[in-house]
This record gives sequence, C-alpha cells and structure tokens, in this order.
Amino acid sequence: MRFKAYYLNLVNGRSKGAGGALLCFLLLLASFIYGLFVKLISSFYQAGLFKSYQPPCRVIGVGNITWGGTGKTPLVEALAKFLKQQGKSPAVLIRGYGDDEIKMLEGKFKDIPVLAGRDRIRTAKAALERYSPDTIILDDGFQHWRLRRDLDIVLIDTETVFGNRRLIPRGILREPLSSLSRADIFVLTKANQSSKQLQAIKQELRRYNSRAPIYEAIHAPCVLRDLLSAKAVEFTQIKDQPVALICGIARPESFAGTLTSLGAKVRLRFCFPDHYRYSKEDVKKIEDECLRKQVKIAVTTEKDIPRLNPVIRLKEPTLQFLALGIEFKIIKDEEKFFHSDLKRC
Repeated sequence: MRFKAYYLNLVNGRSKGAGGALLCFLLLLASFIYGLFVKLISSFYQAGLFKSYQPPCRVIGVGNITWGGTGKTPLVEALAKFLKQQGKSPAVLIRGYGDDEIKMLEGKFKDIPVLAGRDRIRTAKAALERYSPDTIILDDGFQHWRLRRDLDIVLIDTETVFGNRRLIPRGILREPLSSLSRADIFVLTKANQSSKQLQAIKQELRRYNSRAPIYEAIHAPCVLRDLLSAKAVEFTQIKDQPVALICGIARPESFAGTLTSLGAKVRLRFCFPDHYRYSKEDVKKIEDECLRKQVKIAVTTEKDIPRLNPVIRLKEPTLQFLALGIEFKIIKDEEKFFHSDLKRC
C-alpha cells in the first residue's frame, strides 16, 4: 500500500527529491517504450495484419483511457438491465479480478449470464455457445483490439480526468489521447463532484473527437445493507453518525464523498489496494481502531462484499458492517442515451 501511495504521489507530482526525479526519468523512458508498443499494435490491427474476431452478435464495449476506476461496472449493470427490459438477450464479459466483480454482478441479475476471463475471444465464444446472446457487453474493452465492437462507450472520471497526460507507468493514460477518436459515446462520471470543470473537459474531448455525444452521469446511492443479514437499512442510520470507511477500490475519495453526501461523519478510513483480499488480521485491526475511537458503524462498497463478508462471518463482529450500493444515472438526456445513441452503429 505504501509503494502504491508513493507511486501515485510521484506520477501526480507530489513527491520531490533527487530519488523521485530519477525514478520519474526512468518511468518516462518506460512510458516511451510502452507508447511505441501501443502504437505498433494499433497500426497492425488498422492495417489488417492482425485480425479482430467479429462475433455473430452486437458487441458494446464499456471502457476508459486511464488506469484506475472510472465506474464502468455500474454502467455495465445499467446497460444489461436495460437491454433485458427491451426483450434482448445480453451477456456480460468481464476480465475478472478474484471473482469479486462477477459475484457482485451475478447477485444483481440472475437471468443475465456473466463470464469472466482474460481471453475475451474465448469467453465470447463460450457465451455464444452456452447462451446464444444477441448482445455482448464487454467490460473494460476499449483497449481490446482482438474483439471487434459495434459501439465503444468511453468513461471519463471527472475527478482525475487524464492525470498528468502521460502514458503509464509515468502517468495514468493507457494509450495516447488521440485514441479518443475511436469512441462512439463519452460519459463523464461523478459529474456532481466536479461540476466546475465539466465544460473544460468537454472542450478537450472535442479536440480529439467531434462526433461522439457527451453525457454526464453520477453514481447515486440506492441501497444500504447490513452485511450479516443482507437486509436493507435506512440511509438515516448513518446520518450524523461517526462511521469507518472500508474499501479496496481504485478511487476511495469518491466513496468518502458519497458517504459525506448522505450525512455520515467519516471518522476513520481503511483504504486498501484495488481488489484487495481481506484477512482476519485486517478486520481485527479495523475493529480495534473503531473501538478506540468509539465508532460503531463501518461502511464498505458493494464491490468489497465478496472479499470482506466471508472474513467478517468467521467471528462475531464488534461493529455493524454495512455496504452501500450505487446505481448509474445519466443526469441529462437519459432517454436519448438509452433509446437513441445506444442503438447506433
């Protein structure tokens, strides 16, 4: 965790000193090599030297251009449910990190198949063979050239945007900004938390892509559940109450902001690396610190439930553990997004 924090401070210009400067130089060299590799692979696919697999059904890609979370999974969930309501037969393909995302999605919709695997062509063929979907939703698929998409939805995190505008590992860009020209739809996520810079972000996107519509979205709290009983509780249960935040996600600041917007007083923060596997020692440390600070409620994310819940159930917890669920919402022109632009291509 310390290395990740140091690395993030480094790429965002918050770490100084000769050692940091040398490491930044080395990371810049690595970024240059990585950039050449990305451009080379992209040009091979564009020239037809490498072939992309075209499934015999529609493919919608949901992705981003930066490293870290932009809230793709809630949008994937919203798309899958919408298509199902429209009488379609969607299937969702995810990369899968320790099964936490697949378990969360499977728990949300029982009648929509979710397949996990790094080889997207293999999982796409498995989905076609087992379920005969008419639409495949590809989670985190913008950089996946091997599987051809009919529609690419690119999410932009309005809090981090493009970072220092350098490629990984010197920055957070997964490919050059010029690649934004491939996007069919842009969605600015967490628009309610960064409203002042929305216009500037839109203007920059237009420099690279003048045709793709731009939407603003939020991740709105929709349910608060007790981890042990799985029963929903009222949001008022955390209003004006001191709580401990527990999460293993890419952007814990956003989660903290959501809890604050619900009136909770975040007294303690236990932030772990993305997809972190919790241990009994972690839970004991959390409970001991909460007891010392007289905090009786701990709140985590839905994404953390599959990794945290089994550990909590190993003993009688001394805290009330709650999980906050969120839903994806287009805050303007939602009808146009789902009923017009989503059906393009």
